[in-house]
Amino acid sequence: MICRSIDRTIAVGSVRLDSSKIIFKVFDLLDKNIDGFPQFLSNSCFDEENEKAINQMLTTYLNNITVDYFVVDTFRFCFIKDTSIKRSQFNPDIGVMLGNKFEATTSAFFHIECKRLPARKRFEREYVQGDLGGIQRFKEGNHGGGLKYSAMIGYVQSNTLEHWYLNVNSWIDELITSENVLNWNADDKLTPNIEGSFHRFSSLHQRTNDSEPIKLFHYWIYV
Repeated sequence: MICRSIDRTIAVGSVRLDSSKIIFKVFDLLDKNIDGFPQFLSNSCFDEENEKAINQMLTTYLNNITVDYFVVDTFRFCFIKDTSIKRSQFNPDIGVMLGNKFEATTSAFFHIECKRLPARKRFEREYVQGDLGGIQRFKEGNHGGGLKYSAMIGYVQSNTLEHWYLNVNSWIDELITSENVLNWNADDKLTPNIEGSFHRFSSLHQRTNDSEPIKLFHYWIYV
């Protein structure tokens, strides 16, 4: 097993910042603002269902918010669509960098993968598995390599949040009982962060190329 070291700091030029504090701020920003995205789409007269087009609008929305959402002093987040990863053909939908008006981090310290619910008919379980599978890409280390935390955003376009919560976990249950090389287990299942709520979840995933697991936070919204 290849062990990638997980850095505990984030460098912006000559300054190194505590990564745990920065990542907590990313979660805080998403927790407080992600539910405003559907209204942003509505106000923008946006009516496309294409996932990439929605991702572009989400990136714009988050960057608009972060202009005044400073982490420490003058540092702020920058959300980049289709973040490029060195020596990889897999690009997360959105990467988060940290910087100020003079300099920025050279790579994303946080990855966000976005999926529609439901997905296209041929890729029904894309949130979880498959060539474009969201959770699978994190388990394989294609997204979130060397990172301790990342996130997924579910664009719910039909049915209820509870419906998709039950479906996603049932798909994972099927993977747990089947022969697989990714070692699916109960930790891979989504757990509501608030009892009785189906908007926010978390899950923990062992990876094939990393000795440390990655924790995902899931944000589901109607679009």
